[in-house]
Amino acid sequence: MESAVSIQRMPLDVRRRARDDVEYHTRLTGIAFALVHAQITDMSPLGCMVRCSNEVAMGERITLDLPIVGDVRGVAVWSLGTRIGVAFDREIPADLYPRVIAAMSRRSIM
Repeated sequence: MESAVSIQRMPLDVRRRARDDVEYHTRLTGIAFALVHAQITDMSPLGCMVRCSNEVAMGERITLDLPIVGDVRGVAVWSLGTRIGVAFDREIPADLYPRVIAAMSRRSIM
């Protein structure tokens, strides 16, 4: 499992992969807070940008509920008020990622 420090030190070309614009409502949970409503606004196989109903601190370990792959764990690598950038602990596999994006465009969890 990677720490927040190692994720923050990833080369920029790895962290800044092309992202898909999405509008997916889901649930986010963390150690320091209970269930939070969240909207994923862009995503790549390595992470996503999320708007949350509560502030989430940088470095916070979180779990997002995604279609096809289920619970995805990661860390908030940046935080601006109620928006956070999440780096996933594990890359979403290339064979599943297009299905995740397609499912996100069809439905949201609330």
